[in-house]
Amino acid sequence: MNMCKNLGANANSKNNILGSPFCKRGTGGDLFPFMAKVPTFNPPYNTVEISRHSGMDRRNPDCRDANNLCHPWSLGSGDPCRNDGVILNSTAFNPQRTPFAKGGKHSRKFSRLKFLGYLLAISLTCTPLAWAFNGIATDGSMGPAQVLSAPGVSTSVNIPQSLGTTVGNNLFHSFSTFNIETGQTVTFQENITNSLSNVISRVTGGSVSNLDGMLRSTPNGKADFYFINPAGVVFGANAQLDVAGAVHFSTADQLNFQDGSHYSAANPNASSLSSTAPSSFGFLGTSTSNNGLIDFNGTQLATKDGQTLDIVAGQIKIENSANLTIQQGEIRMVAMQGQGQVDLQPTLYAICRCQTYRC
Repeated sequence: MNMCKNLGANANSKNNILGSPFCKRGTGGDLFPFMAKVPTFNPPYNTVEISRHSGMDRRNPDCRDANNLCHPWSLGSGDPCRNDGVILNSTAFNPQRTPFAKGGKHSRKFSRLKFLGYLLAISLTCTPLAWAFNGIATDGSMGPAQVLSAPGVSTSVNIPQSLGTTVGNNLFHSFSTFNIETGQTVTFQENITNSLSNVISRVTGGSVSNLDGMLRSTPNGKADFYFINPAGVVFGANAQLDVAGAVHFSTADQLNFQDGSHYSAANPNASSLSSTAPSSFGFLGTSTSNNGLIDFNGTQLATKDGQTLDIVAGQIKIENSANLTIQQGEIRMVAMQGQGQVDLQPTLYAICRCQTYRC
């Protein structure tokens, strides 16, 4: 593996070259300063483009694919070049079907990114959201129905393992509403440290989850965290994560498992619980909001070193100077339109970052 010099703050330097075949000049004449590991593959899946241009519009060739279509940071429907306020490291997508995202009429893949201490920084000019926090309440399907947090009341909320259902090393929670207010800390607990492999939550009530505080899962544990809400998820400027394992957020209708079981937020009564590992996010293609939105609105979000942040939705927005950071780990984003599934297994396809250069 070859690596270019001066990652991070010096990533735009024209002297960052180590002789790597992937340290190339982009369309704007800039060197490609980031590490890239691109295995041999055919056809060329997972095209990713990161541009340093001051805006993404129809005049920007780096904002287009082979079909002359623009790719905004908002990956869903609408005016494809409406986000003209991108000022640093905006990312454009070449929509292709991949082994990673199966089905979906317009499925799009954000290559699996391995960030080595540097920052994916996006700044868009957008109208601030009006936040609505409706507290946290379980729906009674996996454990006792209980209001855990009323709006504006609790600053610390603990969600014990007893409020969910444990099958093998998987813990299943189900909520009618789930929101974390500004300054609030919500902790998913386990009875015995390191006894759980996966903490899996769904929201069934049909309302968006607004997260603007600390989400903590199995302190001192090892479990991966899964959260699905078909209605959408919005991360605010104060959102934080304290999760030992990988973190997966999705607007999928259901989470599928290796034994063929699925845990559904769209049709809870049709769920079948499993002790096997999650295998994919499933989209049924019946959502009126076209598979939902995950929005990072001014968020400064980081995960544990060496872990994975996984975002799978119908639309993904990163706006108002939101930053997502990870050390020695992976950030994956997949926008899925229509019916299909997005696998959770690692892929050996392209891993690359670049500036004004089509990888």
